[in-house]
Amino acid sequence: MLLPPTVNHLEGWNEAMCAGAWGRAVARLSERVRQALDLEHWAAFQGSYHRLIALIRDVGAGRRGSAPASITLLGGDVHHAYLERVEFRPDAGVQSKVYQAVCSPFRNPLGRPERILLNAGRRSRLLAWLVRRLAHAAGVPDPEIRWQMVQEPTFDNQLATLRLDRRHAWLTIERARTGDRSRGQLEPSLERQLV
Repeated sequence: MLLPPTVNHLEGWNEAMCAGAWGRAVARLSERVRQALDLEHWAAFQGSYHRLIALIRDVGAGRRGSAPASITLLGGDVHHAYLERVEFRPDAGVQSKVYQAVCSPFRNPLGRPERILLNAGRRSRLLAWLVRRLAHAAGVPDPEIRWQMVQEPTFDNQLATLRLDRRHAWLTIERARTGDRSRGQLEPSLERQLV
């Protein structure tokens, strides 16, 4: 659900362009860009994206029964693994700790250009500012959440395990150890108690 904020804004902006926010000619071009760059994550569908955020807010604030200790969104199919902490504004009343845990276990490696783009999306303030301004100019609102990477992403063949015990949760991401002697062994790249 959550990619780097720059990518989220890019996908929201592209959706608005495809819907004709800046005219039919731009819409046709934007659809080609959408397909070429595979812009199909949650932020590319702004209506459902904001409804999901509102649902998480309501559950975490106890508006749909007792608030759970944590809410963990699980994702994959993005060719790498990472953990992000999600935060709502204090006035949202969210009591639950909210995370997104992503792991693409056995994947095709991302090429150097894709890795560069992902890193630029995470690190470049200028690019983030520019894409956010474009999204705003097309009428795309900011999400009501902020998210922060807990660990740097890993781009290995890896497995994630989420262990739940009553109101406690632990996440482990393990990657395949390389080398002649490894014989299919795994080594942790992240071990974290979420709650």
